[in-house]
Amino acid sequence: AYPGIYEAACWVVGSTLNAARGLVDESWERAFVPVAGLHHARRDAAAGFCVFNDCGVAAEYLRQRHGLGRIAYVDIDAHHGDGVA
Repeated sequence: AYPGIYEAACWVVGSTLNAARGLVDESWERAFVPVAGLHHARRDAAAGFCVFNDCGVAAEYLRQRHGLGRIAYVDIDAHHGDGVA
């Protein structure tokens, strides 16, 4: 943890949600959020630098606000898989 980590994590989640919204409403054809992918955080706990799970938040946003059913998340970083909770 470091000073400002909460605020930084909020920016990451906001950027990921903004990208998801832009794609789903077809404002954009593609989106790139280079700091996104803090997918190790759980619903009830942070994990390392992953304070919030921006991928999980975006998936829930897309399901609840846009009616998407199933969402595939492909994790390509090189470590054990811990999923998107």
